[in-house]
Parts: sequence; structure tokens; C-alpha cells
Amino acid sequence: VSIEEQLGIFLYTCVTGLSSCHVGERFQCSPDTVTKYFKQLLFFFSSSPFYTTQVWLPTNETPISATILDDPHSHFFGQCISAVNSTHICISSSLGKHGTMHNCKGFLSQNCLFICDVDFCFTHICALWMGWVNGRCCPLA
Repeated sequence: VSIEEQLGIFLYTCVTGLSSCHVGERFQCSPDTVTKYFKQLLFFFSSSPFYTTQVWLPTNETPISATILDDPHSHFFGQCISAVNSTHICISSSLGKHGTMHNCKGFLSQNCLFICDVDFCFTHICALWMGWVNGRCCPLA
């Protein structure tokens, strides 16, 4: 399977939230193949060398972007250096994990936390959290 097709499988699964069976039908491969390449790319994006070269942590010396300073509404954000957002990626999991994977809308999902600076460079990615990010997070055991 080419790297382009592997990336297609990964992105298609993230965007649609379909099971590996449905994604396998779309890409004409087995559900095991879909799962294999999805996991490979998930680990690739969340570990070295990709994570260490594409994710930059801000420091106290990190300058505030001109995009922010030139915005007439920037004074509302003071010295803000990043933004936090989370998204739920639809998943299919074993029956035993359904209780911890239900989100507030009633379907199964994995909560992923993303932090980026004002230049839209990711500074942190966390896909090992369940629940809501606004105060009630706990790491998966």
C-alpha cells in the first residue's frame, strides 16, 4: 500500500468516523489493513521525528505574532500566546470500552486535544484523554 493511500485511509477515517470495515470497502482492502495503517500513521504523527520537528513549544521569549498585534481586537487577549481546542474523532471500539468512549452526544469517540500558536503551528497534541477538556479530564488507564 503506497504512503499516499495510507494517508488517505488515515484522513478518511478521521473525517468520516466510519468503522474499519466501511473504510476497507472504500479503499478495497481488509479491515485489518485499515487498522494497521491507521495505527502506524497515528503513532507517526504523535512521536519522533514528526512530533519533535513539527510541534514547537512556546517560551517566554516567543514573540507575539504580527497577526495578533495588528488585529484591533487583540487587546482583549492580553499576552495570549496560544489557543486550545479539542475535537472528538468518531471511533469503533470493543464492547468493554464503550462506557468510557461515549461522548455527550451519545456516540463513541476519542477526544483529542490540540494546542497551536497564533501562527497555526501545533505546540501540543494529546490523543490519550477521555471526557471533557474543560475541567474533567483524566488520562486513559
